[in-house]
Amino acid sequence: MKTNLSRYTVAFSDLSWSSVFPSDPASSYKAPLFPQAHQVGTYLETYSARFGLDSVLKLNKRVVKAKLDKNVGSWEITTQDTISGQTYRSNFDYLIIASGFFDKPGRSFDPSPGKSMTNIQHTSRFRTLSSLTKEPGKIAVIGGGISGAEAAANAAFQISNAIAKSDTLKAAHASSKIYHVVNRPLYLLPRYLPHFPGHSHVEQSDPAPEFLPLDLILYNLSRRGDDEITAATTTVSPEKARKGHEFLRALLGGDQSDLGHPELVYKGGQTKYPGYTGITDTYAEFVRSGFIVPVRGWVDQVEQHKDEPIFDILLKQYDPWYHAQAKEPTATTAIRDVVGIIEATGYRVGLDYLDTDVKDKLEHDIRCPRIPFLFTQGSTIGLPTLAAVGFYEGPFWGVMEMQARYILGLWAHEPTSPGIVADISGHRIVWSTAAREIREALNSANSLQVPQFWMSDYVGFMEEFAREAGLTRDDSLFCRKKGPVFPARYQSGSTGTDAMVVSDEVSDLMHESRNGTRFVPAAVFRGMQGTWRLYRNIVSHNATLPSRKYVGIAQILPRVPLDSAATAEHLYTEETAPIIDNGHSYPNLHRWGCAYYEGSDKVITTFAGCKDASNAHSGLWTFYVPEEPRHGWKANSSHQFCGPDTYHTEYEFKFRGASLETFCIYHRVTGPGKDYTDETWYKRPEGRNPSQEEVTGDTKNTQ
Repeated sequence: MKTNLSRYTVAFSDLSWSSVFPSDPASSYKAPLFPQAHQVGTYLETYSARFGLDSVLKLNKRVVKAKLDKNVGSWEITTQDTISGQTYRSNFDYLIIASGFFDKPGRSFDPSPGKSMTNIQHTSRFRTLSSLTKEPGKIAVIGGGISGAEAAANAAFQISNAIAKSDTLKAAHASSKIYHVVNRPLYLLPRYLPHFPGHSHVEQSDPAPEFLPLDLILYNLSRRGDDEITAATTTVSPEKARKGHEFLRALLGGDQSDLGHPELVYKGGQTKYPGYTGITDTYAEFVRSGFIVPVRGWVDQVEQHKDEPIFDILLKQYDPWYHAQAKEPTATTAIRDVVGIIEATGYRVGLDYLDTDVKDKLEHDIRCPRIPFLFTQGSTIGLPTLAAVGFYEGPFWGVMEMQARYILGLWAHEPTSPGIVADISGHRIVWSTAAREIREALNSANSLQVPQFWMSDYVGFMEEFAREAGLTRDDSLFCRKKGPVFPARYQSGSTGTDAMVVSDEVSDLMHESRNGTRFVPAAVFRGMQGTWRLYRNIVSHNATLPSRKYVGIAQILPRVPLDSAATAEHLYTEETAPIIDNGHSYPNLHRWGCAYYEGSDKVITTFAGCKDASNAHSGLWTFYVPEEPRHGWKANSSHQFCGPDTYHTEYEFKFRGASLETFCIYHRVTGPGKDYTDETWYKRPEGRNPSQEEVTGDTKNTQ
């Protein structure tokens, strides 16, 4: 899996991704824009080596107890060697908890006594459908957050890839289907969003919008006004919630009702609550194509079939969607005969090693898993000599670095003493009530007004922490209070040249987006996925072959790229029928592929089954800005299709927000005995895919 934010946000200010993965002029390779997990690991290893962290890391040591000695004002830390089992005790002046908020998997619905069913896996364990279950069938994903959307999309991709393989290589799960259990709707945000998404009325949106990575759109200073920016850590008012829905719908080009599933649509009265999002390029079209079936409800119970690892999942639905506000369900639903379950149930915070007295001072509350401890000053300071980094929900890297800088500045000017340790209240000034207020809201009837992440105001926290830490925001390449927020933009006297390298990169990307076609190939490639209705008109210029018209259905399925250098690949297949059958046919390309290369931001046609290897990658799509108003993005290519025939191809892609609404492929074909044009328009089917199954099982309305 890849990061869901770009490398400009998933980074620290003093190390650029381009210095970890330098460009290769011979292969046009560049640092990945959305890095994969192993690449993030390489980045962290490089960071550790560059700044000499390896020498201070004590590996294979598990903390088993952390106790504060008030008399001497120090921390007694007990660790255990995970290899030898030997324990050690050491004393420290300060303690920073940087082990992360997401520690232990959340609730499991495994019905076995030992919670050891192999075909029930938490998202932290899930990798492949074949390791989850050997049997094809219904796969349930329980949990409607970002992880749930990513897990469902990942599992659906494995099904799509199995179908897109040749008949002899199809995997067992080609016939599986994903049932995603969500308690509330969520907006599916792709990784590339329109730069200027137009108006809240989607019919006024630009069919050829500019695109940028989503974090450069969402974390932009220009929407924050001219006043000093402060972090919004509070519940969301109905008015602000509605504006948030309008903004998200403008980005996406609608309310997602076109996907054919009301489970993913916020109804009119529900827009007074904050909108939830998932970040995934493929989920929405997997829903439209029937690979993913969203199911609304809370899981009440999972029942195992007698002597079989097959389950029935019993659900309860509430109005609007949370049982804390509606004590009685409005309906009950069941998903029958499930062969595998992926639990996207979140995480529980550990910190079992903290002494009871310390937990009491941090106001430990087991009833509130989202804020189990109160760390103030932006979820950073717990006690005068106890702090946390990354102990919160929300975008991580930039805020984590800011938290570390803030702690350094605070402790470097304040010596430790027993008197300071006793004076806890004096350190609860800045942001002192925010966490407590959110916790109280979560435990009350006001919980529906709490945002998806209670520290979600990335821009606000970056600005506040920068002021507290004495950092300067670099506006040299951006207008004051304009442009995106990213860690390298906040600099100190010790900031190296890497920060300027990153700022230059971001500035160049934004310029290329505004004045060219940068990221348009990525947006087009993503948007082509899924099911389309096609309308084809073939005009012959050869007297021996008459013209002809077709209608049909096309499927564009994601699959593992055949070329290892490609970032992603689609397989195109279609079924067509002539409008008037006159006994003649044309050699239409019923099966072909296209691959996207992130490093060079290009799309190339690949021909499935082509015996001439020299022509297998000959169709480079060259994108250009449309000259006519209200037209979509344009592209062209020229190639030979496994023989002497030449195809000169023109493309047009019309967007509504981030969604590709319709597109056209126009071929001019010449060759021995061939002289015709082939114009095909593709439009999304209205409503739900007719082949898509509903939830099977009993549904009982209780109201």
